[in-house]
Amino acid sequence: MKIVRLGYWSAFTLGLLTGLSLMQGVTAQERMQTASALEKWHMEANYWKKEANQLKNELGTINRKSETQLYIQDIAVNILKSPVPKDDVIEAMAPYTQALLGLSLQYLKLPVIYHLFNNRIIVIGTRLYQIRVHALLLGPHTELIISVSPDPSAQSL
Repeated sequence: MKIVRLGYWSAFTLGLLTGLSLMQGVTAQERMQTASALEKWHMEANYWKKEANQLKNELGTINRKSETQLYIQDIAVNILKSPVPKDDVIEAMAPYTQALLGLSLQYLKLPVIYHLFNNRIIVIGTRLYQIRVHALLLGPHTELIISVSPDPSAQSL
């Protein structure tokens, strides 16, 4: 009986060792597959990270280029008719035009800017003059087309 028991015991031990070695072999193979898949996913993640950074940089470049289009950069005043020299009119309007420079076009409304200039009374020399706005083009390079006339309701200063 002892021989039979040892036969069973040795068969069991041999089977156990064979099973463990097969399991270890499968586990090692799975580990190698998992490691190679992990390396592949890591490389793919790095690739997409580089792509995302490149797109972010390109978007930043586009935004910096278009950012100059979002603010009033200069105001051109064109005068259709005026009893005084153009330079004097532009100088008298400077506080109003300079205040608009650098303002975001996103928040400015055309009617507000129109009413800022239309019927505005300015002082040139010792006389008062009234500004009439004929056209207003609001953009980065704002254009204001006006005419200047003496203010009929005022006397000279």
